Amino acid sequence: MSVTRRSVGGAAAALLAIAALASCSGAPPAAATQGDMALGAADAKVTIIEYASLTCGGCAQFHNNDFPKLKAEYIDTGKVRYILREFPGAGFSPQISMAQFLLARCIATDAKSYSDVISAMFRQFSATYAAAQSGQVRPHLLQFAQSAGLSEERFNACVTDQAAMDRINATQKAGIEEFKIETTPSFVINGQKVEPNSFEGLKPLIDAKLAG
Repeated sequence: MSVTRRSVGGAAAALLAIAALASCSGAPPAAATQGDMALGAADAKVTIIEYASLTCGGCAQFHNNDFPKLKAEYIDTGKVRYILREFPGAGFSPQISMAQFLLARCIATDAKSYSDVISAMFRQFSATYAAAQSGQVRPHLLQFAQSAGLSEERFNACVTDQAAMDRINATQKAGIEEFKIETTPSFVINGQKVEPNSFEGLKPLIDAKLAG
């Protein structure tokens, strides 16, 4: 399977009113919304929002290779506030991506543990894809959940949580309407969607915002 950016598989249900996007290049950092898992200093000069799907090959490539650099140089040093927003409609299976995000929310206790779970899921991207091809997704995800301490009963409750699904669908809907998100990974820096989707491409944009 080639690692490429994946296009949206379809629009999510409309559940959220969308605020207008500021067009000024000097717009302040975008504020975290309810439900966001944000890493880094709350008063950081730069806020990066990433829209990602857990079944997107390009997202897996970014998180396995680029995100550790971004985290070490900018997030951990307090220069950047980073938010990952769920966008399960992209990737080889929106349904599997949704289930993974639901599990991540159940397993995580805070933003750091959520990020750790997401990173672990991206490291298993190839195994998840293989499980999907062989019809073994449920046992694959169940094993992951149990290794993180969830019982099978809790696993079943997590992946069928309609309220949580509605919230994730609303997040995706907002990304589509507010920032015109169509592919993943997609990045928004201080309220503006940007084209680069690698650390090397994002770095000069971040540095320019920090210097401005």
